[in-house]
Amino acid sequence: MNSEVATPRKGPRWRLLFIMELVVAIVWIILKSVPHFVEQGSGGAVDLLLLIAAIGVTLSWLIFFSRLRWKKRVIGMFLMLLPVALMKIDGHTGSFFPQLSWRWSDQSATQMPKLSGMMAQEGELIKATGPAYFPRFLGEKMDNWIAGELLPDGWENKEPEELWRIEMGEGWSAFAVAGNFAYTMDQRGAIETTICYELLTGYAVWTHSEEVRFEESMGGGWAAVDSDSGKF
Repeated sequence: MNSEVATPRKGPRWRLLFIMELVVAIVWIILKSVPHFVEQGSGGAVDLLLLIAAIGVTLSWLIFFSRLRWKKRVIGMFLMLLPVALMKIDGHTGSFFPQLSWRWSDQSATQMPKLSGMMAQEGELIKATGPAYFPRFLGEKMDNWIAGELLPDGWENKEPEELWRIEMGEGWSAFAVAGNFAYTMDQRGAIETTICYELLTGYAVWTHSEEVRFEESMGGGWAAVDSDSGKF
């Protein structure tokens, strides 16, 4: 009489998952230490690649290498992909990391701000060139470098002080700075808006709006504002 002994089912390969994720983390640390990415403001893009790689590695392990029962694999894939289906990209930060929100949320401003700042004289042209100004994205020379009068004494030893925080519409335009004013653009619903703020207070000085909406895969709203002529 022959008797067969059932082979015990092997458990999940958690150690393999740990090793795979550790490799991703090491690659991320190496990339984050490369000065080029920091100087070009691409740190958020590196973080995004890490996030995508970590999700991809986890899904690969779950489907092909985990040894879990298929019912648990399907449940795991569902739980991992559900947040992706329920979230939307509103735009990107200056370092190219996406700004995420739930699909049913609406957090961007849609109303025009109250004009409470000191009005500039009508027709006055404000100089926007020189070491104390920031006329466009990445700076006057488009080299993502700040020096001289734009840096306060002892800046390397302390974090910059936050002067103001306001509600804005969609978009990720950088601020152009000239004199005591800061200029940017955003998207407020179906209205495209150019706004001038007081540099030190954040009070709105003037607005200009057009009934048009700009939107692309990276989010709604315009992505740049600058002064080609060196004056505002």
